Amino acid sequence: MSITLRTSTNTSTSQTYGYATKTAPLTAEEVDKNFITLKQKCDELATDYTTTFNTDGSLKDGAVTSAGISDGSVTTDKIKDRAVGWSDQRNIIYLTDTSAATNIIEGTLNNYEANSGLTALPAGTVIYFKPANENTAGVTITVKDLNTTTNDTTTLLSLTLTKQLDAPMVTADLKEGGVYAAFYDGTTLQLVNTLQDPTVEIKESISRVQTFGPLEWEVQSLPTTGNLFDGKSTGLTDYPTTVVAMLKCTSPDDAYTEGDLVPIALAKDTNRDPGFTVRAQQTEVKVARSSDSGGLTLPKGSGTQVLNLAKWKVVVRGTFQNDSTYSPAYVDRALSYTAAYPTGGITFGNYLYIFSSQNASSTTANPLYKINLITNKVIYIGSTNGYQNPSILQYSANNKLQASSVSVDTAGSGYKVGDVVELPTSGTESGTYTIKAKFVVKTITGGGGTGPVGEVYEVTDATGVGQVRGEYTVTPANPVTTTGGTGNGLKLTVNWSSINQARIYFSAYKYDFHYIEPNNSDNPETISNLSEDVSWGYNCQVIVSGDYYGFDLSGDRLAALNNIYLYDIDDGTAVNSGNVLNLLTGTVSQLEGGENKYLEGLQWNPIKRRLYVTARRSNLMHIYTWGDGSTDLKHLFTNVSGTPPTYLKTIGIPAPGGFGTATGSTYHLNMIHVDWDTDTGEEKSITVSRYAAMGTVTRAAWKED
Repeated sequence: MSITLRTSTNTSTSQTYGYATKTAPLTAEEVDKNFITLKQKCDELATDYTTTFNTDGSLKDGAVTSAGISDGSVTTDKIKDRAVGWSDQRNIIYLTDTSAATNIIEGTLNNYEANSGLTALPAGTVIYFKPANENTAGVTITVKDLNTTTNDTTTLLSLTLTKQLDAPMVTADLKEGGVYAAFYDGTTLQLVNTLQDPTVEIKESISRVQTFGPLEWEVQSLPTTGNLFDGKSTGLTDYPTTVVAMLKCTSPDDAYTEGDLVPIALAKDTNRDPGFTVRAQQTEVKVARSSDSGGLTLPKGSGTQVLNLAKWKVVVRGTFQNDSTYSPAYVDRALSYTAAYPTGGITFGNYLYIFSSQNASSTTANPLYKINLITNKVIYIGSTNGYQNPSILQYSANNKLQASSVSVDTAGSGYKVGDVVELPTSGTESGTYTIKAKFVVKTITGGGGTGPVGEVYEVTDATGVGQVRGEYTVTPANPVTTTGGTGNGLKLTVNWSSINQARIYFSAYKYDFHYIEPNNSDNPETISNLSEDVSWGYNCQVIVSGDYYGFDLSGDRLAALNNIYLYDIDDGTAVNSGNVLNLLTGTVSQLEGGENKYLEGLQWNPIKRRLYVTARRSNLMHIYTWGDGSTDLKHLFTNVSGTPPTYLKTIGIPAPGGFGTATGSTYHLNMIHVDWDTDTGEEKSITVSRYAAMGTVTRAAWKED
């Protein structure tokens, strides 16, 4: 800037200047130039100001960068209180847990609403917290605000804490005194640091499982007089967990060739008694053979052959392991077990039940046993007459029902987490009950302290304090309106199941009817006789007022896909004598190549209202839905023309094999069973039995989209 000034020694001026350019008075032209120059400088200053500052004097965003601020030029005493607005801060809070209750994190902030101008935590908020207790189940986090002026408290957020989007918290996810972060996205509250230090428990390694064998005995060398048992050491210090005994052919013998292995149970003496006895003791295995002078026989096609003792050995192998050695990896894989003439298999819990039918009229040759699918331990239950055809059913002595699952139909408004809502006590929606059902609100939507219900606790979740599954003889119609809680308008859809225990029912050829109640342990169950006459091998599917109904899949009246009857098991008469059920239509006909095949399995799931249908010479299972729950299987069959089943889908299954079609063929004794949870109706697995001298029972995990 260039300005013409007078000399500084001129006393007529009141200002002293640092330099002088002229001793004579300024001319008019020089004064004009000075004013023009000053205006230009003022314009430059105005431009600099508007670039840096807002009209209220505050700095504009980006006007000052960190590179333009000298070290130490900005100190805390130069920053006014709340000089940085709330919207410019990160949404991060720290919550001090003041709750004394397990599985509840609760803390209070001071003046959150007053300082922020907000009435709830915004989406994107990160909550740091230190739990006062280790959790044992699902966790709820509640954030409150205290106005220190009015002493009023407001709930800013109360939600169930989840991990990995929607997985519930489990025991020890949160440690007492640990520091955790949770992220609130406006709908869910998710734990950020979900991976905890693993708890390592040292157990016996699988590689250290002890085995023994093969232990071998020449059949012809086994004694026939005196002490018939010949023992060999296993090298173990405890009783074996599994023992497998086979007959091994050492040189060709009639129908058998060298190297053949045959289940030892197939060998019989002339009295049809077992040809061999194998005993596993704590440190040795003992073997004896029958002293029957008539000799021993083995199956040979449709007949038998006499065993040439010099050409056979008894071979025994086994293992020992603690039950804790194995984990239940069987859940996701198929397992097959060799069995002599199996006509049925059922998986329940950790156990596979195998029904062996080697001789229809013998009560000693047809064992019922179960295998622990974790340890492979075999537990003998008992023996019955042959051709058992088993199925698993619900049994309820008083026909009472309880809630099996619940979901939100209409969310309502004004509810809060922990509200207990009840089903109606009167009116058309109440049903008939002795204990009223109650449910607990698990989450609400919207992020506030109250609002519409997002979900209620599962009926078996102990975290839902105050929840009652109820006891009904007539259930309310869905959706059902609720009462109670802080809100209104909530309607629920409730599914019901019998208050029952699971039973495995099975028939015995030309004799009577039995059941066992699975105990899911290594202890054998009691076989209970129902004193019901059975004309053939019916598989029971429903019990109505003490009467048993089912299908005849292994008798003389073999059902085909287009000719299915439900029978009264007591007298063998058809319930739907005038209305045959035809399932050979549409897609099923095409998938089965248009053939009207005989049935291998027909089973009813009353909770899911499903029929499972399998045909002989097929690896397919066809699934139908039927009815609305207002009538049972017996009554559905009396009106099949009016309410036919609806085809749902077809899935692939392990086929048992066999191509016989005549009623006399042994292939009609193959059985297929869907193993479903009798409380929830959920399918767990499929068990397939292949009837043969060296048959198999296969359990396959249920896979459905």
